Amino acid sequence: MASYKKRVTEQIDLHGEDFLVNGTAAAKGFFMLMDLTRLNTYFNSYEQAGLTKPALSLQVAADTSLEIDDTVDRDGRTYTVARLTQYRIHGEIVLQTAVLT
Repeated sequence: MASYKKRVTEQIDLHGEDFLVNGTAAAKGFFMLMDLTRLNTYFNSYEQAGLTKPALSLQVAADTSLEIDDTVDRDGRTYTVARLTQYRIHGEIVLQTAVLT
């Protein structure tokens, strides 16, 4: 494991918030409420009009199993993964960002 990937994984394990993927798999990550600028990055205006609850951004380690249309359970609410982005350093995935709606 490369040093960047290891550092990110350790920080998420140490400080991340617990949640469930698809109701069964436990994982950790950082949640953030998305503002209008970030929403415009991932969704057009028609998609934004169809959102019924605030969208969240979720940062997880590279080895977390997460796919589009998976569900994320956090504090009694269920979100769906609408977009998934992977960040790479020197060709290796070190972090994933999921947009939850």
